[in-house]
Amino acid sequence: MSPIPVPSNSVLPPGSLILVTGITSFVGGHVADQLLKRGFRVRGVVRDLSKAEWLEDRFEKDYGKGTYEVAHVPDLSVKGALDESMKDVSGVVHLATTLLFGPSTPDEFILPTVAFAMNALESADRSPSVARFVFCSSTASAAMVPPNTHITVTKGMFNETAIEASRRPPPYDPSHAMVSYSASKALAEKAIFQYIAEHPDSRLTVNIVLPEFNSGVPLSVEHQGYPTSAGNLKAVFEGDYTTAKFFPPLHYIHVVDDALLHIAALLHPGAKSERIFSAHQSKNMNTTLALFRRLYPERRFMEDDPTEGENLAVYAEKPRATELLRWMGKDEWTGMEESFKELADSLILVESV
Repeated sequence: MSPIPVPSNSVLPPGSLILVTGITSFVGGHVADQLLKRGFRVRGVVRDLSKAEWLEDRFEKDYGKGTYEVAHVPDLSVKGALDESMKDVSGVVHLATTLLFGPSTPDEFILPTVAFAMNALESADRSPSVARFVFCSSTASAAMVPPNTHITVTKGMFNETAIEASRRPPPYDPSHAMVSYSASKALAEKAIFQYIAEHPDSRLTVNIVLPEFNSGVPLSVEHQGYPTSAGNLKAVFEGDYTTAKFFPPLHYIHVVDDALLHIAALLHPGAKSERIFSAHQSKNMNTTLALFRRLYPERRFMEDDPTEGENLAVYAEKPRATELLRWMGKDEWTGMEESFKELADSLILVESV
């Protein structure tokens, strides 16, 4: 299979070695896959080798021997843990993070996320071969938008409300996890920008991608299941109301579009110290149910929630994200129907096995 061409003005040529942390995650697997499709080599950082063996088999089968290799790093919070992994690497996409969707303290959630980010950034900066560094954040780093609230989210916004709320004393209930998640990403971003400001002679170009709600099918349902946002769509399709309502109304993005924006942040010559917002179209549980009812009239779905609101946020930087997506060769964002149908069809396929 011939590689997908990359733009001629890409700052890194195909064949370059790219380090991807969090490679076994929903987004991480797709970032690696899209890089390999374009002729790049990938070194995947994994904390547990046993959970990542399938990636080696999958990528060797699809792209050939020598295109993918593993770096075993059990604890990314240890300073210098990634130094050896950076050898001969041209670019880094850092997706590894902490996810604790239960009662947790700020120290358990926030400190590791910031430590992961800064250790990866500092190791990349120490490596003479690394030219580009991309950090995967979240739109929640900028703002968590209450339903039915009109707000324009800009590139200069940080979620100070979540940062302050994350510091309140215990007890912590499960809802505090979203506060901690938002604060962890905001504080990690702030630490990254502070590092850039304090190291003006650094060779690194650093960009940050802020996704919202990823839809689509994981690279391997067998090995990854339906994590996080994919699990939320699965819950809506299957009638698991509690899990379906875990996320508030949000903007979705197809996971491959999200992966392409991470790669654009890595390769685009004009992307420097940018926050790229990876969010396409507003959705909530009710609009998702309406789409599923129309696509699968033979199935019975749960009732709408009459109290559910809408996400009315507008992302001021969406035109920039659209421009970068098109630079990657994708003319349009993946539509909601195509995106959600892809996941639902995969669930029906599993049912039939």
